[in-house]
Amino acid sequence: MKVVEKYKVRGVLSVSPYYNRPDQRGIYEHFLRMSESTDLDIIIYNIPYRTGRNIENETLFKLSQLKNIIGVKDASGDIKQSLSLLLNSPPDFSIMTGEDIFYYITLLYGGQGGILASCHVQTESFIEIFNKVKGNDHQGAFEIWKKLSGLVPLLFEEPNPAPIKYCLKKMGLIESPEVRLPLVTITEKLQNKLDNYI
Repeated sequence: MKVVEKYKVRGVLSVSPYYNRPDQRGIYEHFLRMSESTDLDIIIYNIPYRTGRNIENETLFKLSQLKNIIGVKDASGDIKQSLSLLLNSPPDFSIMTGEDIFYYITLLYGGQGGILASCHVQTESFIEIFNKVKGNDHQGAFEIWKKLSGLVPLLFEEPNPAPIKYCLKKMGLIESPEVRLPLVTITEKLQNKLDNYI
C-alpha cells in the first residue's frame, strides 16, 4: 500500500485473497490489516469464481465498519447473496455490481452502480439508465436496459476483454483489438454477431 500512496490516487480496488483459499476469518484479517496500513479508500472486490473464495455478507458487514473500507464490487455470481446484501446495505457503504448483467437490478434494489467492463462499449446508455432510475423513471430505464441486455452476454461469450476490445476498435476508439496471451482475439463467428449489434 505504501507504494500506491506515492501516487495521486484516492483509493484502491482490492481483490479478495486467492490461491490459499482462506476462511472468512482470514479474509477479514487480510482486509483489516490493509485498512490499518493506509488512509486510502478501499473497495473490496468479491469475485469467487476467480479467487476460489466467496466473501460472505456477514464478513462484508463487519468490514464495512472499518474507517476506510467504503464499498464492494460484488461479483459473487449469487443473485440471492447480492440481493440480500442490497436489502441489508450497511450505512455509508457503496454496493456496486461487478456482474454486468445484474446492473439494472442492482440499481432497482438501491445499489450505487457498477464497475463494469461492458460500459466501455455503451457508456452513455449505462449512465442514462443510472440517471433514470435515480430520477424514478423506471420504465424509461427499463426500455434502455432491454436494448443493452442483448449486448452484455455477447461481450462475455468469449474471454473478457477480447470482445470489448474488438468493439472499441470497430468504433474507432482504440487502434488495435490485440490482447496478450493466453487470451486471443475473438472468433469470426462472434465478430459477426457483434458487427450486427453495433
